[in-house]
Amino acid sequence: AAPQTSLGPRILTVGENMQFPSIGLALEAAGPGDNVVVFEGRYREAITLTKPVEILGVGVLNDIVVECGDARPVLWSWAQYAKVLNITLQQLNKTEAVDCVKVDGGSFYMDGCNVSSAAGSGVVLANETLGEVKRTKMHACGVDGLRLESRSNCFVDGCLMTSSRHAE
Repeated sequence: AAPQTSLGPRILTVGENMQFPSIGLALEAAGPGDNVVVFEGRYREAITLTKPVEILGVGVLNDIVVECGDARPVLWSWAQYAKVLNITLQQLNKTEAVDCVKVDGGSFYMDGCNVSSAAGSGVVLANETLGEVKRTKMHACGVDGLRLESRSNCFVDGCLMTSSRHAE
């Protein structure tokens, strides 16, 4: 478990020979405002964010891969606030239109990521999400690279959206 400090957020590390072998286990242990630092590796799991946290990939972007082939998003957030930096997220399900990243409300910030979904959308912001997506590649998506639903708003800067059915 990550050490508790009274000075601010904790840093929880994920990877081989780190505090946690999976991102999901680190998120279970995380408290509001904590930082989950993910080192290079291939993580086969779906991530659910229910509390305000920051997830930071450390290393080469294409060597920090979170992938899932289940009928659920690779990253699903309904936290009040979430921040995701320098991570490759891949939804591998080819038979169902499953989105790679789904955010259901709150504030969401993504920077320097690589997102793809074999049959669904790359990033979906719904339920009045206020989003900011910067320097992120959304590609090889079965539907949209980025989709806004239900009165959501998003600031987009320096992103590349390509090779999707609707490269918008």
